[in-house]
Amino acid sequence: QSRNRNSIIIFQGDNTKILRNLSGVWGIADPGTIDPPDEDMQEERRRAIRAWATNLTDDARDLAYGWLLVSVGQHNVAAKELERLLARSKTNRRIHMLAALFAGYARREMSDHFTARKHLRMALEESEGYDQCRHAQAAHKLGESLSAFESVRFWYFWPTIPKIHAGARWLLQAIKEYKSAPEELAVKQLGRAGLGAAQMNLGQLYRRTAAYTPFIRSWLAKKARETFAESIEILKDKEKDLRA
Repeated sequence: QSRNRNSIIIFQGDNTKILRNLSGVWGIADPGTIDPPDEDMQEERRRAIRAWATNLTDDARDLAYGWLLVSVGQHNVAAKELERLLARSKTNRRIHMLAALFAGYARREMSDHFTARKHLRMALEESEGYDQCRHAQAAHKLGESLSAFESVRFWYFWPTIPKIHAGARWLLQAIKEYKSAPEELAVKQLGRAGLGAAQMNLGQLYRRTAAYTPFIRSWLAKKARETFAESIEILKDKEKDLRA
């Protein structure tokens, strides 16, 4: 690290074990057991965010807090916070749409795909013709959720269902919207990065399905390789994204 002071170091594994292994190298105390935040700590975080966001409404602050919880991986708490906001924010279209989108994110990460789909469809409906960025994002996450949820059914019953997987349909819709590349997609970082991630999700779906569909396996494998190659090109060369 001393030779590369400005570099980002990526670790894999449990944070507590990583810190314990590095404690001697970095000259810090053994961290011991790191427990999830209790109710008092969660409330303290709420107060800190509300104190910082003095110009926001209560609903906007709660939305920011919910998204913060999603971003740090506390998906169960985030889902509950955002769903409470969702129930009371129907008069504010933007807050309602974002609460649905972020709640869909949280539920998808918990593999609660039934609830995730409900929230993401609501976000799609609220954002259509109103916010193309969020509409593309909701379509992307709905396709990602459906790819995980319906893939087993697709593999098992593939001779009797439509050739196009439901998840693939939404991912292709999201890719089409990302490729339209209006200014609003670019400024919200949902243009090339979103396109690259959606291409990656589609490639993963093609790759998984190829193993269970012998009559079109070679075609799906070829599609997977082509889609991954496009994703790598976008994420590596334009976004410098580690997912490449």
